[in-house]
Amino acid sequence: YDVFLLDAAGNVVYSVFKEPDYGTNLKTGEWRNSGLAEVFAKVVANPGAGTAAFVDFAPYAPSADAPASFIASPIHDASGAFEGALVFQMPIDRINAIMNNAIGLGKTGESYIVGTDFLMRSESRFRKQGEPSEILVRKSDTPSTRAALAGETDVAVSTDYRGHPVVASYTPVRFHEAQWALLSEIDLAEIQAPINAMALRFTLIGSVVVLVMGIGGFLFARTISRPITRMNVAMREIAGGDLSIEVPDTHRKDEIGEMAVAVQVFKDNALEVKRLEAEQAETQARIDAEARAARAKLADDFQS
Repeated sequence: YDVFLLDAAGNVVYSVFKEPDYGTNLKTGEWRNSGLAEVFAKVVANPGAGTAAFVDFAPYAPSADAPASFIASPIHDASGAFEGALVFQMPIDRINAIMNNAIGLGKTGESYIVGTDFLMRSESRFRKQGEPSEILVRKSDTPSTRAALAGETDVAVSTDYRGHPVVASYTPVRFHEAQWALLSEIDLAEIQAPINAMALRFTLIGSVVVLVMGIGGFLFARTISRPITRMNVAMREIAGGDLSIEVPDTHRKDEIGEMAVAVQVFKDNALEVKRLEAEQAETQARIDAEARAARAKLADDFQS
């Protein structure tokens, strides 16, 4: 975001953006308690060649209280004497560009950094354009954050800073003296959506199968029950003496057909018995008539 040159006395002798910190002294001036002054003090405390000092993000007043982090390295002359420091103000936008890359994270996934104070060091993916920055404002005191800050690396079902159940992947990140937690999370509901959809499909398929089997069973039962009902009616009528009724389903080739044939035989036998009874009654009536005629003739002959 900005580049500073400081002399050995702590004067800001160069700044790219020339904000209010330009030209001030970081030991005695207005910004002596700022992050820029802190990183310079660390350089002064350890001015050896090849060293670097870093301070974590904090609101930086000269940059309108925007979150700012600084990294610095000492400057030496040809003889190795300490001459000052080169300081870079860390670029939030570039960090956010990395952390807000949502490739592979679906609709609800995001990655972010959290400091030991449980405040976010990068913007949430879900911060809308125009809303205030959430860096050093949004708190993420969650089980995953605490585990990462304790040095653990894992993937677990947890709760995110919004209170949503999530699948969280977390790991600690150390950069110089700063200890951060790097988290990548996605809502548990989105993870389970394909499983729920599959379960719903299986439920629907099972319901359709049960429905089809139920309808098929009902229709099959009717193919059995209706002929039996018809047969029952025919048998009651025959048993009641009505031999004019037609026995149903004698054409069938199954058990129902066999039963119908048996009932037809019963009917035919009943008809035969009735025919024989009628013939016997007719013969008896003829014999009786002949006997009466014979008696009448004998009576006439006797009177004559």
